[in-house]
Amino acid sequence: MGFSRLQLVQRSKLKDNPMRHTIYLAHSEKLNLYYIGIKSFSNIDTFNSYKTSSSNKEFRDSISSKIILQEFPTRELALEAEVKMHELLNVDKNPLYANVAKQTTTSFYYYSKGTCNGHYSSKIHCFYHPELEESFIGTQFHFYNKHDLHRPSVSKLVNGKIKNHKGWVLINE
Repeated sequence: MGFSRLQLVQRSKLKDNPMRHTIYLAHSEKLNLYYIGIKSFSNIDTFNSYKTSSSNKEFRDSISSKIILQEFPTRELALEAEVKMHELLNVDKNPLYANVAKQTTTSFYYYSKGTCNGHYSSKIHCFYHPELEESFIGTQFHFYNKHDLHRPSVSKLVNGKIKNHKGWVLINE
């Protein structure tokens, strides 16, 4: 499949805008998996060092290439395009993609590719770290494991008992 199905989305050149809102494609040759995501940044180095918000650590650690597919003037337009692309490619169920959630206009649709531990909710949350300009979309379990965070503190963050944990805030509640 490769990038051929994505040719309908033209790659744009970066402009001198203070904030860039992009849809990107990450690829792991080792796992032969792709990931489509959205990233806003003001410095290209932030994008270059960003590994994705995928909850799949093996995928994140084996990314061999990452390209910007398209740039948008606002995050809302980038989000709208990401919704359409996720729907078109069915990324949450497609075995070629590491995405476990399909972006929708107001939330995330979660499709479990494997079995789920009954002690953890499969609810998808969106976390954001303003200083790092990084976001994470996934379950509470995947979030604290990816970022090596204190599980009870993440639970308090999700339940609204604290406003942030180590700079991370919950933005979908």
